[in-house]
Amino acid sequence: MCTKKFFISGFVSGIVILVISFVLSAIFQSLFSFNMLSLAGMRSVNDPVMILFFLYPFVLGFVLTYLYSFVSGKFKGTIAKKALGFGTLAWIVLTIPSSFMVFSSMDYPLGFYINSVVGSLIYLLAGCFVIVSTNE
Repeated sequence: MCTKKFFISGFVSGIVILVISFVLSAIFQSLFSFNMLSLAGMRSVNDPVMILFFLYPFVLGFVLTYLYSFVSGKFKGTIAKKALGFGTLAWIVLTIPSSFMVFSSMDYPLGFYINSVVGSLIYLLAGCFVIVSTNE
């Protein structure tokens, strides 16, 4: 994979993931009346370590870009079809086990789990679309 494509793909997919996750989080929090930042176990927004929370979409974008270079030949069809396959695979591998662990060990509101499962599906599909389209 070309270094320039790697950085563009990782950065742009990170921005897409960040924007979509914030928008969906705001929607789900208003629909289900909960505040994610006030849940037990969350750091204060003023804590300097919270910057890592906001870097997560970019780390995810770069990791997915790197992984796509290994599996890109396995997906056939249009860019949208490849992105759907890669995004769904990423969602199954990343979200399902994580959501299961949180659901089985934490007592969070229902909206939190819906946001985690549905929101991540949407932003992973969008981020993977950016990655696939950038690398085709």
